[in-house]
Amino acid sequence: MSNPAAQTTPAPPPPTTNELMSMLIKQVTNLATAMEEYSSSKSSMNKPEVFKGKDSAKAHHFMAQFQNWASEQPDLTKSQAKLVKVALGFFTESAGDWETPHLLHFSAGSPPFGGSWEEFLKEFGQGFELVDLGIEARSEIKNLKQSKGQTVAEFAQKFKDIRDQTEMSDIDLREHFFTALLPEIQQNLIIVNAQGIAPTLREAIK
Repeated sequence: MSNPAAQTTPAPPPPTTNELMSMLIKQVTNLATAMEEYSSSKSSMNKPEVFKGKDSAKAHHFMAQFQNWASEQPDLTKSQAKLVKVALGFFTESAGDWETPHLLHFSAGSPPFGGSWEEFLKEFGQGFELVDLGIEARSEIKNLKQSKGQTVAEFAQKFKDIRDQTEMSDIDLREHFFTALLPEIQQNLIIVNAQGIAPTLREAIK
């Protein structure tokens, strides 16, 4: 007695044009969403706040924040004179009094400081009596705390603006960063830490 012929499942009908279009639209939408999320994760540094010239600690913080932000602006990395001009544009109040005569040089077609960023930094330091960068940065970072309503990303950005000036070890920086977070954030990090923490602070908050 012969075996019955194997039965085969009929192939599904090919998708209609409308179904193909729906599939394509869904793929494009998913791709656009993924690109937006990637772009958001790679967003630029926060634009620096205006510099009012109150004290040397504020001067250090402004310059660190400005240089971090400026490093991601392609047009500013190509011209030192433009970099100086944009930096001066953030000066206000008492710092604005120092800035005004220098901006007049730009109006006259003769960039101040010889168009040199290094010369600008030198006079900026003299004008605002900058003291030892490391000492002030270490003091500032030890007193830095995440405030209510401030996201971890915002706090991390402020922390990163200061950390490289402190000359502190990565272990010390990580300890300061953790203890400066809000208690509920610390608790969440303890849970995550059980699953493995980033080996360095720079990897943890980059």
